[in-house]
Amino acid sequence: MSLPVFPRWWCRRRIRRRALTLAAGVLLAGRALAGSAEYSSYELEVLAPELERHRAEIEPSPDGKIVSEIHVVTLDVFDESDPVPDFFNVFHATTRERVIRRELLFREGEPYDSRRADETARNLKALRQLSLVLVVPITDPRPGFVRVLVMTKDVWSLRLNSDFQVANGRLNYLLLNPSEENVFGTHASVGALLVLERDTFSVGGLVSHHRILGSRLSGSAFTALVFNRHTGEREGSYGTLSYGLPLYSAEQRWAFGSTVEFRDYLVRLYGRDGRVFLFDADATEENDAIPVVYAYERYYSANEVTRAFGRQRRVLLTFGFEIDHTAYRARVPPGTDPRAEAELVEEEIPRGDTRLGPFVGLRLHEERYLKTIDLETLGLQEDFRLGYDATLRLYPASRALGSSRDLLGVSSGLSYTHALGDGLVRVLAASSIEYANDERHDALATLAARFASPRLGFGRIIADGVFQNRYWNHRNRRFALGGADRLRGYPTDDPALRGDDAAALNVELRTRGIDILSAQCGLAAFYDVGGVANRVSDIALRQSVGVGLRILFPQANRYVFRADYGLPLSPGYPTLPGGVFVTFGQAFGMPTLASPSVTGFAAR
Repeated sequence: MSLPVFPRWWCRRRIRRRALTLAAGVLLAGRALAGSAEYSSYELEVLAPELERHRAEIEPSPDGKIVSEIHVVTLDVFDESDPVPDFFNVFHATTRERVIRRELLFREGEPYDSRRADETARNLKALRQLSLVLVVPITDPRPGFVRVLVMTKDVWSLRLNSDFQVANGRLNYLLLNPSEENVFGTHASVGALLVLERDTFSVGGLVSHHRILGSRLSGSAFTALVFNRHTGEREGSYGTLSYGLPLYSAEQRWAFGSTVEFRDYLVRLYGRDGRVFLFDADATEENDAIPVVYAYERYYSANEVTRAFGRQRRVLLTFGFEIDHTAYRARVPPGTDPRAEAELVEEEIPRGDTRLGPFVGLRLHEERYLKTIDLETLGLQEDFRLGYDATLRLYPASRALGSSRDLLGVSSGLSYTHALGDGLVRVLAASSIEYANDERHDALATLAARFASPRLGFGRIIADGVFQNRYWNHRNRRFALGGADRLRGYPTDDPALRGDDAAALNVELRTRGIDILSAQCGLAAFYDVGGVANRVSDIALRQSVGVGLRILFPQANRYVFRADYGLPLSPGYPTLPGGVFVTFGQAFGMPTLASPSVTGFAAR
């Protein structure tokens, strides 16, 4: 086997950059030991040349010093650390310096405030056009002054955005979004949309800009038509339109948002074999073999205003009005026995609902964050909110105003996050209750926890558990587990893994990221256990073990590519050959409370 041969120019640049990285690591060691920001080897490699160019070091005590200069560096997608020739940057619109500067929450001539600098970094990391973000105070030759280095690296702007799910060699889902993510370097996005699923495909388009005409206003819109893959006939459409002023600073006092959403298409439930699940009713003697297909429609509109109080201990008060209509209609073949159809509707089809009315929401949380690396992604800084987070949302509805039920809805939640070195532990409890007339109630209780160990020599240990009990279920909604998430190795569509209540525990060993040709690569080993049933007492836990690969391409995004190979260990499922699942993102996300902000503009 021959090893790849890279150009000499690339090798020389690589050696020089590694030497600068080692020097920067020594300079930053004191800062890391002091409990401040820590940098990955990839970030050090990017930072080192700029420190050398400015003949500076990290300022260990910047707070209160006057900001003399702000240096904004917008890096190309491909540079000397990549084996890809720099020529390819010609096909990319690099973010303009003024676009980055307008996101800064601090100015030259003001005293340096690390809280504003950290908040600026979090805002920049939230932009999908950027992967690497560094906001670093550096030394100034003059006493009492500090300079600030702001470095960002774009993702490839003219691109084919994609998402997919491959399970056991079968493509379950494919999204292709050819788009320009950074029109003229302004962070405006425009693109087409193609979604391929097992029996349908969707085509459409989208446009978005988080700084409309240079203001703080944000907006997005997308729409698509749904077609049957086998007949070519149109099956429906969907789309959204959102506009508002998001919360972007702890000092901001007002935010607002409006959103409109429509969905109208057919939904299919699938069985273990990947085909549409065939329902057999107990009420009839013969095998009914009814395909579980139903029409789904939803029309939603909401307008809200949020008033924010405090800075370190935030209080967000949200109030607004919403209209939410959903409907489901079973599509059964002609001649289906009415008894079988009634049983199908009772067991498999969700129930519709219409709700019109005002709502009020309250959120209380701390503005403290843990900065860490190699937790949910690889090689890039991540921020996780610490301390308490509490939410409450009240929403009444009345048939006199057009709702389908008289109800009072109460959603609440409480979580607490504590740092364990550069790891964390988070516990969460949430409740959602809709108490309605004629005992048409819905209620869901959720308990969740996450443990992420401090980084050990090899990486981290992650343990994540969740328990959900839908003790009232008028709308007939179900949970599902499978190979896509918390029971890797099992079928992604298994009727035995759908039900009202669910419990799962996942333990992963995730290695640190290592740089391979400018990609951040890591491995994972996991143990999964979980189950689903219509009653808690009937939950049968299933187990699996496996290994996985994680790769981050910083030229493309901030989330990892994931390939997992799982082996089922429970009776009824063959252990070998196991199951392979490939997609983007970790198998399970950080437990997070639902925001009282229904439009998402005040969700921070």
